[in-house]
Amino acid sequence: MQPFERWLNNGDFNGMLRPNLLPLHCGDDGAALDVQGRTVVFAEGMVLTVFDEDTDEDGRPDRLFATGTVVPSPWPVGRRWYLDIDDDGVRHESDLIPPQSPPR
Repeated sequence: MQPFERWLNNGDFNGMLRPNLLPLHCGDDGAALDVQGRTVVFAEGMVLTVFDEDTDEDGRPDRLFATGTVVPSPWPVGRRWYLDIDDDGVRHESDLIPPQSPPR
């Protein structure tokens, strides 16, 4: 699976525990829905892109997003899966040329 193949509105970027570690929200079965309503079952090594709604300095929509690799929780309690964000880090949609957006 390529990074932009599956978009998840799962990125609570305010909840990052380390600069590159983002908790992923999922059910007890380790699954979440992508933006097209398809079930994604998280697994170690899976590459995916998550996003969250944001705005630019003028109040226009400009989503935050990050691509990375799914890793199991390094802690015994709390979230089950995390996204280990790649070297591109957390970016705004407007930073991409050409822009890439999740399906609406």
